[in-house]
Amino acid sequence: MPPITAAGVAPAPSAAARPPLGTPRYEALLLATSLSFAAGLIHVIAAVEHMSEFWLFGVFFAVLAAVQLGWGGWVFAHPGSSVLMIGVYLAWAVVILWMCSRTVGLPIGPTPWQPETPGALDVAATSDEIVLALLALTLVGEDGEVTRMLRLARGPAVALLVFTGVALLTGAHHH
Repeated sequence: MPPITAAGVAPAPSAAARPPLGTPRYEALLLATSLSFAAGLIHVIAAVEHMSEFWLFGVFFAVLAAVQLGWGGWVFAHPGSSVLMIGVYLAWAVVILWMCSRTVGLPIGPTPWQPETPGALDVAATSDEIVLALLALTLVGEDGEVTRMLRLARGPAVALLVFTGVALLTGAHHH
């Protein structure tokens, strides 16, 4: 039974309350959080590898890794719509930046305007971010939308987590 306030009315459930274990909303939140952690771990490796090439890229990846790891913990503890949308915007911004770096190159760095060749780890991180963004965006919506998206995204999300784990363990980054 929900608690009754002094006014005799049960308080509304918090919009940022973690959903109950075993629900589609909980599973979608857990997958989005896991994908954020996976992308963050990849960016830790990218930070170390890029620091010797161009320090600004190294710092960028270190900050990005910290933000992705932090957002994963934050959203799991407080999955409100504003926190979820921060993750959506961040993920899409990183995806767009990655697409530019692989198609036209970036205007700064050791090789300006020269596209990089995609590697297994950066493809994994970008894929993690795309599915994370879709799940997080869906979590802002109604339960029926979450259930439908989970049916579509569950398999790819789990496959991405396995792929990311294998890529991390085998050191699949290159330059």
